[in-house]
Amino acid sequence: MVVCIRHGQTEYNATKGGGESELYRGNLNIPLNDQGRREALEAAGKIGLPVKFVVSDSSPRDWETGEIIAHDRGAPHVIDDRLAPLDIGLLSGKSVKEVADLVDWFFRNPDAAFPEGDSVGEWYERQKDAIFEYIDVDDGDDRTAIVLICQGSTFRSLPAMANDDDWRLIEPTTERVPTGDLEWLT
Repeated sequence: MVVCIRHGQTEYNATKGGGESELYRGNLNIPLNDQGRREALEAAGKIGLPVKFVVSDSSPRDWETGEIIAHDRGAPHVIDDRLAPLDIGLLSGKSVKEVADLVDWFFRNPDAAFPEGDSVGEWYERQKDAIFEYIDVDDGDDRTAIVLICQGSTFRSLPAMANDDDWRLIEPTTERVPTGDLEWLT
């Protein structure tokens, strides 16, 4: 079983739903806050299966979430930067309210790269390749879990990935995936 868990809360996403204070993180090195550390530990307890290993990218929020879960579950923690967040370049650190329409434009035009960042299409293919590789490694084993630490944008893309749909079918949205949510993939 492959389990995807969103990283814990940071100061940049402490306000949900695109509130005044929520900021796009992109590739900024933002650590978890105390609430995010509690959420990571809570998520670890929800897995309910022995964990083979935990995979995260090296960004502080994902790495720390992965470390907390791996330590709690007694599993190794592996770094795979293919799971890195979408690099939105110059829009990183900007208010969601201020630039949400522009971010949505890049999702509707996935071949266009964010200024000094990734294109949504390149990011989607990188994420999809990594997730499918771990699904192949898992080989349908429903007695243990491989845990992937993911971003909210990855969660919103999972239905398209699971159906092997084209990335252009991803609905652009500023709606946030609740921190600590789990998605089970088989």
